[in-house]
Amino acid sequence: MAKLYTIEDLLIGKRYNSATINGVIVNATATDKIWFGTGLDSYLIEVREDSGSYRDHFRYIAVRNGEI
Repeated sequence: MAKLYTIEDLLIGKRYNSATINGVIVNATATDKIWFGTGLDSYLIEVREDSGSYRDHFRYIAVRNGEI
């Protein structure tokens, strides 16, 4: 039987890089608190900084929920 993955499973452990933070996604949760547009799902992610300070930051991201 094939293993089924959720979007949350696929996001956790991935790199997150922006102008203000670089780190690894340690948690992801689907949310409806912000709307990015039609065909996109919103996720609240927790990013652990690479700096070694173990400071976590939260960001909203959009994930396409259909075919390209």
